[in-house]
Amino acid sequence: MRRPRAHLAGAAALVALSSIAWLDPHARTREGNRLFAAGKYDEAASTYNEQLVDHPDSSLLHFNLGDAQYKQGKYDEALAAFGEVHPGEDDRAAAARAAYNTGNANYRLGEAIAASDPKTALDRYAQALVAYRRAITATPDDADAKLNYELVEQKRAELQKKLEEQQKQQQQQQQGDKQQDQGQQDKDQQQKQGDQQQQQDQQQQNAQPEAQPSPGAEQQQAAASPQPQPAQSPSAGEQGAPSDQAAKEATDGAEAAKSDEQAPGDTAGDTATTADTRRDGEMTRQEAAALLDGQRAQEVQPGEVVRRMQGAGVAEPGMDW
Repeated sequence: MRRPRAHLAGAAALVALSSIAWLDPHARTREGNRLFAAGKYDEAASTYNEQLVDHPDSSLLHFNLGDAQYKQGKYDEALAAFGEVHPGEDDRAAAARAAYNTGNANYRLGEAIAASDPKTALDRYAQALVAYRRAITATPDDADAKLNYELVEQKRAELQKKLEEQQKQQQQQQQGDKQQDQGQQDKDQQQKQGDQQQQQDQQQQNAQPEAQPSPGAEQQQAAASPQPQPAQSPSAGEQGAPSDQAAKEATDGAEAAKSDEQAPGDTAGDTATTADTRRDGEMTRQEAAALLDGQRAQEVQPGEVVRRMQGAGVAEPGMDW
C-alpha cells in the first residue's frame, strides 16, 4: 500500500510543477539567472538554451545566453547570441546593453590575436568601436561605453603604429637583403670577368711562338765566330780568268796606274808613253802588267785557303806571262 501512495505523491508533485510553469512561464529563465549569479555559467547557458526551444524569438533569452557564453570565454558564440537580440524601439536600454556587450566581445577577440595577427586584431577593434558608438547613441549617459570606447581607440592606435613600424622594418630588411644580393651578384660577376680575362691572357700567352733571335743578333753572332770561306775554283775553260770583282778592281788599279804614269814629273811614264805607240783601245805593256798584278792580288788559290785558316802567311806565286 505504501508504494502506491509514494507513486501518487510523485505524480502530484509533477502536476504541481507543471502548474507552476504554466502559471509562471519565466520560472526557468529566473532559474538560469540564479545559476548565472552563482557563477555556474555553463549550467545557466544550458537553462537558457532549453527555454529558447520554446521561445526562439526571445531577445531576453538570447541576451542572457550571450552573457553566459561571454563569461566562459566563448566570445564567438556570445557574438552570435547578441546578434539575435532585437529589442523594441522603445527598449533603448536593452539595445544599449546588447551593443555594449558586442563591443566587449570584439575587443576580447582582437586582444587575443594582436601579437600573432595584428591586421585581424585591428579589424576586431574597429568593430568594437562601432558597437560602442551604438551603445553611446542609445544611452548617451553610459559612462562605461564611453570609457571602453576611449580604451579600445588607444589600443587600436598603438597597434596600428606598431604594425607600421614592423612593416617599415620588413621593407628595410628586404631592401638590405636585396642590396646584399645585388652586391654578391656584382662580386660574382667581377670574379667571373676576372677569371675570363685570366683565361684569355693564358690562352694568348700559350699561342705566342717562342722568342726568335733578331737578325742583328744573328749577324753579330756570325761575326763573332769565324767561318771558313770556300775556295773559288774556276770552272773548265776559265782557268786564270779574274772574277767580275777582280776585273773591276784590276781596272781601277790600271786607271790609277795610268794616272800615276801621266802625273807631272814622272819621267818613266813619259818615256813609256813616247816609246810605245798604241792603237785606240789597246793597253800598253805597263797597263797590262798592272792589270795582271791586280788580278794576282785578288785571286785565292785552294792551298791558300787552308794556310789562311791555319794562320800562315801566303806568298803570291810567280807567273810567267
